[in-house]
Amino acid sequence: MRVFLYPLGFHEHAAVRLLVEYRASRDDKLVVFTCNPLSAGSRSAFESLRAVAAAQGFPEPELVLVNCSDYFESFSIVKKHLAPLTGEFVLEIGTGPRLISHVVTHVLMFTRRGFTVHYQPETGVDTSTGVSAGFLGVVLNGLSSSEMEVLSALGTDGASIAELARILGKSEKTVRNIVSMLRSKGLVEKSGRSERVFLTRAGRALVA
Repeated sequence: MRVFLYPLGFHEHAAVRLLVEYRASRDDKLVVFTCNPLSAGSRSAFESLRAVAAAQGFPEPELVLVNCSDYFESFSIVKKHLAPLTGEFVLEIGTGPRLISHVVTHVLMFTRRGFTVHYQPETGVDTSTGVSAGFLGVVLNGLSSSEMEVLSALGTDGASIAELARILGKSEKTVRNIVSMLRSKGLVEKSGRSERVFLTRAGRALVA
């Protein structure tokens, strides 16, 4: 099951695009967050979203109201609401109240939930994009000097474990352990059965 988290302002269109892109079904869950008290514009957007969800076979949206004037109260409300939920979390960013986007992100990170942040294009011509919680963790916590050395040594063509060991002056066992850590963070990948290691797009972004 996927759990879609959507900060709602006065328009529901981005929520519909998100559900279409992920091919959401009634087996998934859609939680909509907006400010309390509920404004007329947000109420109208929510009712429109409910109608589209019913017609298209999307999950029934659940509305959660938070105090957009108080970060800590909002954090508590979001945390309590998400506590019983399980599944793959997908958070829409760039729509609705900014405070809610930040609060939900912080709650997911604090509770160590696996999630993807989804960004809607703002130009009308770009495609949507997403980033995993693992990459956000790397951004927050950084990497060790050894991990950065391996990423930098891979370059654009990649390298084998043996080549990395020779370049870095480390044992193959040490390099293999570092590569394993980097793979768990989504920064490198191996090609087929070979020992050749390549940077992922996330890895390339860190060493560009």
